[in-house]
Amino acid sequence: MNNPRPPHADSSDRAPWEHEVLAWLARLVGGTVERGDRVRALRGQTVAEAFVSLCHRVHGERVPTEVRVHLRTRVETAPGSASAESEQEPYRGASSARHRVRGRPRIALGAAPFIDSSLEHVNPTRSLQAGDPRLDGVRFASDSSDAEIAEVLGAADLQSWIADPFERRCDWVSINEGGEWLFACFRLQPQTAEEGERARGIVDALVALSNALPLFLGPAREPSRLSGLVRAFPVLMPVIGILLTVIGTTWRLPLDELPPVACAGVGFALWALYLVGPWLFLRRLHPSHAILMFVGLPTFCVGLGLLINGSNSGPLERHSVEVLSKRWRRGHHYLDVKDFRPGESGLLRVEARSDLWERTEPGQVVVLMVGPGRLGWPWLARIEAPPR
Repeated sequence: MNNPRPPHADSSDRAPWEHEVLAWLARLVGGTVERGDRVRALRGQTVAEAFVSLCHRVHGERVPTEVRVHLRTRVETAPGSASAESEQEPYRGASSARHRVRGRPRIALGAAPFIDSSLEHVNPTRSLQAGDPRLDGVRFASDSSDAEIAEVLGAADLQSWIADPFERRCDWVSINEGGEWLFACFRLQPQTAEEGERARGIVDALVALSNALPLFLGPAREPSRLSGLVRAFPVLMPVIGILLTVIGTTWRLPLDELPPVACAGVGFALWALYLVGPWLFLRRLHPSHAILMFVGLPTFCVGLGLLINGSNSGPLERHSVEVLSKRWRRGHHYLDVKDFRPGESGLLRVEARSDLWERTEPGQVVVLMVGPGRLGWPWLARIEAPPR
């Protein structure tokens, strides 16, 4: 069964102790470790897979004091029919007594902070109205209407099954996460007998909950284009940034080196905010995303800044300047000229055409055709010989 891989499931990114903890979980739940990155435990006809990622680690210890475990099991679904989709009332199939629900409403339950960091594009969290005292304080978030939520969570026996993982101190439970998966997340201290029993109980409770859920009808909910773009953002940013930088540095490049450096500085500042935000508020940021954004944001800011500055279509300014020296390097011809701007006593190095470079000597005058720049950074349009 080709299941989508969860976050932090790449075995190449794992520390040696993680394989040891996974093997411990496999022995505990009577399962097997697959490819060194997941535990598969069979409970009846349902498959639950446990994933481990580091929560925090005490310096100097070979095994961390606490790990975070992700459990996943497939939610039972059935193809929708025309009659089922057209009915207004809850659909119950004649071939099975199991309650059926049209579509796959996405519901996350748990403490508000965990819900906020685990679901995107959902309604605000709401209190769960349940008669079971074990669900006191549990809230939920969903991208569905109240009627659809009541359709799924309305049954008292289902709420009892939902309460079992929380009674064993689960952080959150999410129904139909990713289209057709039931997720649970909890933290434990690895390789201790008491915590091992709790982990085994949570696995059993999650599988029992998946068997108690209604039968969902219809295909998996397709992710929106916006959510796909958000997920692809860290990967697209370096590609777009490098492309903009190449265009910006070959088209109307400013005379000074300071503007690109300033744009890059802004990019690194945004990268720092990108790191601080997820770590402080969401507690979830893959290292590869940070590396990609380290390249993407500065290059994006440099390219975008240069393009905006060069987009000024105003008239060019003529400045007559004295040539101080001439240089040739790797097939490019450069002239060192006096800076024409008031208060500036330095020199500017500009690239000239080969014919103009050959007939120009130090001490002579050339004309710089300069664009003012929309951001105030002048850029060189061309160099002309002085009028005779």
